[in-house]
Amino acid sequence: MSKRARLADQRQADVLPWHVPEEEWYASTLAHWTTQVQAETNDGVLGGYGDIHSVDSSGSLDFIAAWHAGRLPAGGESGRHAGTAARELSPIPHARALDCGAGIGRVSDGVLLHVCEHVELVEVSPALLESARSRLARYAPRVSYTSASLREFEPPAGAFDLVWLQWVLGHLTDTDVLALLRRCRASLRTSGAIVVKDNNAVPSDCEEGNPNYCIDTENASVCRSHAHLRALFKRAKLRVINCEQQLGFPRELHAVRMYLLVPAT
Repeated sequence: MSKRARLADQRQADVLPWHVPEEEWYASTLAHWTTQVQAETNDGVLGGYGDIHSVDSSGSLDFIAAWHAGRLPAGGESGRHAGTAARELSPIPHARALDCGAGIGRVSDGVLLHVCEHVELVEVSPALLESARSRLARYAPRVSYTSASLREFEPPAGAFDLVWLQWVLGHLTDTDVLALLRRCRASLRTSGAIVVKDNNAVPSDCEEGNPNYCIDTENASVCRSHAHLRALFKRAKLRVINCEQQLGFPRELHAVRMYLLVPAT
């Protein structure tokens, strides 16, 4: 069986409702990332909010520091992060991270290369990936690049210590989010983890998906509720072992949460 056929079979095993036909949805998201997003700057890939990059990276580094040190905080989801200062972290020797929907390499540059020795970037837009190569040139021996859609990308089994999914799941249907999470789970090494960092919709704003998400037409994406994201994680056989809200972003933006996920036993 070919890789494409195998992935299709996996998706058919769990088809979830969506508000428009899939091909229509993906035509709009692909057009957004290949023709409408500026590839040169943080401002371009962050929808005009490039000034949040530093706070965002600091919040991510502080969030992952406990995993990095091998001492996860107790208390589940109670923590909140003010996003004021990044921790000084040294890359874990031989550790490999996967940056899904890597864009111009912003997260790899600001977070993942401080945590793991090697980072693989996966991005569907050739222009964004080329910008990432330029941005990360000084890290050349420690980075690799894959041009692929997250709908079809299948990471090698047992290859990664950390998989990072930031502001990318909103561009995928629920069916493809579930399939991607399952493939990422299979790609983890022993004691590996997945981080999802994404917007959270207020349930009262969710007019689609029963009511699991709201639509962001400007960014060709959806914004899922906290409860719906957790339901998808559970369905993918992933367990949330820590969840924190990123603070320090402009008030007009959606709330952003970081989820640390490990395979459920």
